[in-house]
Amino acid sequence: MCTFMESSEHKKMNVESNSDSNASSDLPSNQPESADILQSTDQSENLTGGHQPPEQADETQHIENDPVVSVSAIGERQAAEDVLDEESVFYNYSDYVSQPSCSENSQLPSDLLSLYYSFGYDCKKRHNLHLMDEETVMFAAGNLLQILNLRTKEQKYLRTTSGGGIGAIAVHPSRCYLAVAENGEMPNINVFEYPSMKLFKILRGGTQRAYASVDFSPDGTLLASVGANPDYMLTVWRWKKEVTMLRYKAFSQDVFNVSFSPENSGHLTTSGSGHIRFWTMARTFTGLKLQGELGRFGLTEISDIEGYVELPDGKVLSGSESGNMLLWEGGLIKVEITRKGNKTCHQGAIMQFVMDEGELITVGEDGNIRVWDFETIDQADTTDDSVKFELEPMRELRVGSTAVLQSMVKSLNPDTPTIWYAQDARGGIWKVDLAISLTSKEPEQLFFYHAGSVTSCDVSPVTHLLATTGVDGSVRVYDYAGKTSICNSRYNAGGTSLIWLPKSVDSQGSTFVAGFEDGVVRVLGLVKQSRRDAALHQADSSELVLRQVFKPHKERVTCMALDSHAKLMATAGADGTVFFFGVGEEFSPIGFISTPALASHMSWSPANFPRNTLLISFSDGQVLEVEAPDDSSHDSAKTYQISGLKTRQYKFKSVKSKIQREEEMKRKAEEKAKKLKEKEEERRKRKAQGIKEDEEDEEEDMIEVEEEKEQPLYYPEEPSPILQGFYSKTPDRFWLTLDGYDTGYLYQCSFQDEEASLDRDTLGEPNMAVLLESLDSIAVRCIGFSESEPHLVMGLGNGAVRLQTLADNAKDFGDLGPQWTINMHDNCYGQVNKVTLSYDRGFLISVGCDGNIFIYKCREEGVIEKALSMTRIPSAKKYVDSKKIDDIDDPNFYSIEDAKQKAEQDKRMKVAEEKKQRSRRKINSLRHQLKKLLRKNEELPEHLRLEIKEFELDPELKREQKEQMQQQIEVVKAELAQEAEKYQLSLDKLKYRFKDVIDCERIELRAFLSSSRVSTFRCVKLSEDFHLVKADLEERRQKAKSSPLSSREGSLVSSREGTSTQLKDVTTSTNTQTKPGVPHAGDQHGSKPKTPSVDGRLGSKPGTPNAGIRRGAKPGAAHDDERFAKGKPCGMDDSTYKAISKQEEKKKKKLERKAQWEALYGGKPDENFEDPEDVLAIKAAKENMGDYKLKTAEDYIVPDHLRTNTDKKTLPTTRVTNNGTCAEVSLQQGVACIER
Repeated sequence: MCTFMESSEHKKMNVESNSDSNASSDLPSNQPESADILQSTDQSENLTGGHQPPEQADETQHIENDPVVSVSAIGERQAAEDVLDEESVFYNYSDYVSQPSCSENSQLPSDLLSLYYSFGYDCKKRHNLHLMDEETVMFAAGNLLQILNLRTKEQKYLRTTSGGGIGAIAVHPSRCYLAVAENGEMPNINVFEYPSMKLFKILRGGTQRAYASVDFSPDGTLLASVGANPDYMLTVWRWKKEVTMLRYKAFSQDVFNVSFSPENSGHLTTSGSGHIRFWTMARTFTGLKLQGELGRFGLTEISDIEGYVELPDGKVLSGSESGNMLLWEGGLIKVEITRKGNKTCHQGAIMQFVMDEGELITVGEDGNIRVWDFETIDQADTTDDSVKFELEPMRELRVGSTAVLQSMVKSLNPDTPTIWYAQDARGGIWKVDLAISLTSKEPEQLFFYHAGSVTSCDVSPVTHLLATTGVDGSVRVYDYAGKTSICNSRYNAGGTSLIWLPKSVDSQGSTFVAGFEDGVVRVLGLVKQSRRDAALHQADSSELVLRQVFKPHKERVTCMALDSHAKLMATAGADGTVFFFGVGEEFSPIGFISTPALASHMSWSPANFPRNTLLISFSDGQVLEVEAPDDSSHDSAKTYQISGLKTRQYKFKSVKSKIQREEEMKRKAEEKAKKLKEKEEERRKRKAQGIKEDEEDEEEDMIEVEEEKEQPLYYPEEPSPILQGFYSKTPDRFWLTLDGYDTGYLYQCSFQDEEASLDRDTLGEPNMAVLLESLDSIAVRCIGFSESEPHLVMGLGNGAVRLQTLADNAKDFGDLGPQWTINMHDNCYGQVNKVTLSYDRGFLISVGCDGNIFIYKCREEGVIEKALSMTRIPSAKKYVDSKKIDDIDDPNFYSIEDAKQKAEQDKRMKVAEEKKQRSRRKINSLRHQLKKLLRKNEELPEHLRLEIKEFELDPELKREQKEQMQQQIEVVKAELAQEAEKYQLSLDKLKYRFKDVIDCERIELRAFLSSSRVSTFRCVKLSEDFHLVKADLEERRQKAKSSPLSSREGSLVSSREGTSTQLKDVTTSTNTQTKPGVPHAGDQHGSKPKTPSVDGRLGSKPGTPNAGIRRGAKPGAAHDDERFAKGKPCGMDDSTYKAISKQEEKKKKKLERKAQWEALYGGKPDENFEDPEDVLAIKAAKENMGDYKLKTAEDYIVPDHLRTNTDKKTLPTTRVTNNGTCAEVSLQQGVACIER
């Protein structure tokens, strides 16, 4: 229930007026007086219950007469507050900003890592582009508010106060304030003053976990916010007072947007998953309320609604998933606006509506910006049953070829009123000119980013360069020390993994390998070329060159790994294979092995291990160790599949439940020991005082011992997936990080022999489980480490980055020391996919699913200056003039193994074809020889000629060939006999069902020289029952003609002659006989057909009085019908006879019921009739009725027996007292007996 309550419970702050020259006594003496000292002087009372401050009471009186609240009254009152803005006070931002978390007493510095630069942009976040002035835009980037200068490209950052990310941003109409709604546990809405970016107001308690959208009212006095899952709470704030004005649950599903009406701040609109809702702030008898009306789609398909706009007259125009526009009025769809030819307004959802200078602009996912006639849309209506209204846009603009627009904001520069800045979900920010002129510029992409998740990254081994790849299919190279983007390339499939090759492979450090979702692996080189241009004089440019491409897998590449000697590379695919390649100037395929599950991570053994092995971790909890293959020992002539490699397998068994139970038992044992110690001390004291031991205490001790039972262990139904596995510092041991139930620990495991294992219950359990501080339910997605560094770098599932130090003199990764954690990526969906250190350990890079790429500077003096001086782009001149390599763009392209098998198949087919050709050539040669002999034979004299039979060497050979051919034909017929019979039966059934029942098909004849045409009718055959009945009637007619008949019988014959004509109207579907197992043509379920009446009669059972009477027949005609009722006519089947009898019986019952109704209505009395007995009873009641008055009557007197006096009231109390006294006496007597 919405209540008019306001809360201002917040932390008390030391305040200082800007006009006061003396600093607060609580501030350090060396603290300078600056804008960073944030202050507050709001001393207003909290509003609880019905208490209101005077200004609020005045406001209530002003608007109570209007059921729909106009917020202009609030705006007038806020005008007085604006006077105080000149000497506004602010919070101290440094007291509220989220800080890195460290282990207790760790003594780790808070600035162990500091943000250096950001290369990412969460371009898929709704409305994540806001313009503050002519050159400055703002957007959310993980846990940062990023401020970007469009001209200088300079970046500034503002961290959140919750550390949970940013849900939504809203800009005040005056551009002087900025509201940042955060995510996290009970997140706040922070209002900053612009351009000083001082923390002005904090709004608390608006939602539980995250905000989905916020918006200022047109006059800037109110702020509306809507929460995300799980509460979806809509809140209206009086934000300058930091109090809640109204609250109500917006919907039960995701809500995307909330906004005030531009004309009336008392109206709001929310939209989201499958709904749109219209809100009104109204004054009711219980106070100010939010009243919401849910939009009803009616005949229109329910759709998610992203963008909408409220028109000046109160109607709302919204988009839909189909791309059409919906005009809402009164909670209903008035019209659905489409383009002519039933084309949609946009291809895909309409993300935003903008009213600008009398024009209606729509922004669509299809990358189009369209301008519509506002007047036509506002007055749109339909006259027919359809709700669709056709309209064409006045003009349109296509932004890029692949842009997916999310939102756009108008430039604040008065010199460029037609310039807009657009957010592109494909990874960019566009500058768009909507001017109607020949000089308007084409859309220009100002910034390029990854679109969506950045899946992998790696750094150059020789310089400060970073390569990244993401789900958008792009590969990008950055100079992270110089804060610039070098080059990029985009491919058809998304990238999944990336490795930068070491100097031992490429001394220039310019080559890296990227794996993609279509199973393709590309070897890319970064080259620097010099290109001369007359206008630019001379400019250096860099680009990515494709050096090699191959497809080892049919499905996506899940991970890749390069061995410690840089001689072998392994790639794992979702097709269940791991492919090995030899590394040199080119990658040469060695072979592949099949894996039991989907590989999630691979790691090679360190260089100091005696054997070179590959550790493969799987998503089902398995680990496989494979010995490195030897290229010389494997024959890949026929297949690349490798067999005979030494392998070891391990299956992880969960121990988290056991660890927790042991910890719980240890805690209980400590508590029990403490209690026993206390009891023993108490017993000793009682014994010293001479007090006897109580037997009840001993019994309680026994009960406690019996109650201590072990809790059953829990094992997850599905094994926890392994996220990463890597070798320990000692051989035969490795470390695992897992997702799901088994998060929160770093597990050390070793391969075990199932046959040699003595305890099978512990088979698969890790040797050691190291607790990771405060990560009980947070997964460690990736770990980076170096042999020379005493710490691990972890990327967490909640978007945080952790530096986990190792203990002093640590022999392995299990000896952990203090940790240092900072939240950077979005906590809801920004899990960290990869963390890596720069080659000189001066920078740390993290990439996440939120599309952000953060560069951190390590705490070391002179790192930046040194990095800038050493950064260079590798030159690879030998590849510039090399032959261009054809890329693999076709997703159906053969993999390496498929190509090998295809080549082998082609080779076998080629050998067989050559053999056939040799046989054909030999046969042709023999034929030519035979023809020559025949010609010579013809040239000989007739007496010397040979007969044709004499040319046959063996006549039996031809006969044997014919017999063999016939035998083969018989075998094939026998093999296919069952199938042939099956299809023949099916054909017969179809013919009987659709063909045999047709007497005449429809045949149409058309004239050649005119449009005339004539056609037959499609007629159905009459049933056999019809012909039987007809034959029976004909037989009876002949008998009637041959015998002397009375006039009455003659009339019967003439009547039946007319009946024979009526029989032609009987439908075939009701009389057709059915074959066994074949449904009737008119009844698909095979039920018996209903038979209509014959001769126009309604049948009845034989022997009934009215049997055989026809409609309109003379009474004398019943004589012959009685003969029909005495028995079944010859030739009539049982079903027809029963149907006729049933109809006659029904008619008889109807006639009987009709007679009963007529008799009942005949005895109906007159309307004015009165029963004499009722008249006498009413008269007696009136004469003998008493005088009963109501208690509310003025002359009512309470009767004596109903009056109450002191005695009547005292009597029950006396009885209760007496009963209580008796009970007490009985209890005392019982106790006395027990004591005796």
